[in-house]
Amino acid sequence: QRQHAHSFFEELFLASPEAIVVVDNDGNILEANPQTELLFGYGCGELLGNPIEILVPDRLRPVHAAHRNVYRNAPHVRPMGAGHDLYGKRKDGSEFPVDIMLSPMETARGHIVMSVIRDITERKQTEELMQKLALSDPLTGIGNYRRLQEAFDTESKWFNRTGRHSTLLLLDIDGLNQITGLRERIGGLFRETV
Repeated sequence: QRQHAHSFFEELFLASPEAIVVVDNDGNILEANPQTELLFGYGCGELLGNPIEILVPDRLRPVHAAHRNVYRNAPHVRPMGAGHDLYGKRKDGSEFPVDIMLSPMETARGHIVMSVIRDITERKQTEELMQKLALSDPLTGIGNYRRLQEAFDTESKWFNRTGRHSTLLLLDIDGLNQITGLRERIGGLFRETV
């Protein structure tokens, strides 16, 4: 029965639509499923035995190693969507945003951590588009009142911190349709000034 259960969980591991990486207490990769290979571009043999930092962008590796050491001393389940900006690094060097769930386990092999990794590139692109739509006029692309308020708040904080002076200039533009048409004709030369 134990053999049957082991076989069942191995099938789940291999068939998971999410990338799953299992690391030991020192952060070395013990197991990686086929989805991990697809997502990161490494063959399983290239991953096993390597530090998990092989999947982390170079610029973030020291920080990740420090966080891993803290986590090792106080392991806990970290669900997806924990609010961290995390990035993975593919074999070709390209970076992409990820969401990661961590689940520590005690096993016969010792303390391990199972990581479930999800590529959130599409979600990030959608969030950026929604942010752009929320802060600009959809017809002209010019910043709206919310964008003005955000810029004003940023400048106010900067002034309070540095004492640097700022000027706020508001223009009421008549004939905005003509300006929009001009913007389309001259392309990227028309710049938003808020």
